[in-house]
Amino acid sequence: MPTVEFPYADENSKIFGNVKRPRTSIGVFSELDNDRIIVDDVPADTGADLTVLPRFIGELLVEGITNLRVCRNKGSVPASVLIAFIHKDIPVRIDKKEFKQAIAIAD
Repeated sequence: MPTVEFPYADENSKIFGNVKRPRTSIGVFSELDNDRIIVDDVPADTGADLTVLPRFIGELLVEGITNLRVCRNKGSVPASVLIAFIHKDIPVRIDKKEFKQAIAIAD
């Protein structure tokens, strides 16, 4: 995996007050447009297993998003489940680094 540095944004946390969170812009390849779509202000979670994007962006990337593999994603709250559709190996660009990434498209 390529090495990338992320800028940090000062944000408010209900638990910790003011915190610094890594944010970035990513270019995600759209199979529909045969071009990259830039998604700004994405949290850079370097420990995440996959990238989660909202449905309205997913619909710009692939056709028939509900035909993909369904995933029940549990984060820090095990009782809360996010239903998402996984598409593997979507080309992504962060900074000047390009790689393929699993993308989960969720409501």
